[in-house]
Amino acid sequence: MIRGRMKIINKPLSFVRTITFIIALSLINTIYPLRANIKNRAGGRSNLSLLPLPQVCQSTSHSCGASSLQSVLNYWGISKREDELMKLCNTSTDGTFPYDIVEVAQKLGLNAELRQNLTVKDLEMSVSKGIPVIVLVQAYKDDKGLSWADDWDDGHYMVIIGVDQRNVYLEDPELLGSRGFIPRDEFEGRWHSRERSHDGKLKEKFIRTGIFIRGKKPKYPRPFVRIC
Repeated sequence: MIRGRMKIINKPLSFVRTITFIIALSLINTIYPLRANIKNRAGGRSNLSLLPLPQVCQSTSHSCGASSLQSVLNYWGISKREDELMKLCNTSTDGTFPYDIVEVAQKLGLNAELRQNLTVKDLEMSVSKGIPVIVLVQAYKDDKGLSWADDWDDGHYMVIIGVDQRNVYLEDPELLGSRGFIPRDEFEGRWHSRERSHDGKLKEKFIRTGIFIRGKKPKYPRPFVRIC
């Protein structure tokens, strides 16, 4: 009888321990940068850390800048709606001027700077330090006959979340449920844009531009949030 009771007691305990272990592993995976074992389109596998930025989805065709900023702000623990950021960033149907993104991030207490003529290595180093970078890249071509190098008017904001020897990995506000990637060589050819200021008076070229936004400590993801 005693042995029978021991068996009955041990089985639930073993089950509880197993469940506890699984929950602990899942929490670790959400708290620390995502480890990805990715099969590259160019072949081979790549072990890399992806910054755990929250996924966002732009609500309009011209709000990718505000939406990218929303993801980065949330990563640093600042919660803002996209429509709020569109107003703060003076987003128009022409999009968002890069310097307005920098100014808003600074006003919200973060260290933000825009740098040009960067290299992919600069992006890789920033991500390795836990600092996401908003970039301006040609996302598509209206004129299929144009090369990426000659296309300047189809700019799109995305956030760098990882880099390896073959690809650049991005949080793309046009992709919900998936992360984006662009092969490194192709990314370098697409990494430019021509943007109009919110007052419509200035249209400036941005070449290999990155907006670096730093906070004190990443606060995303939070494993649990109390629902009020």
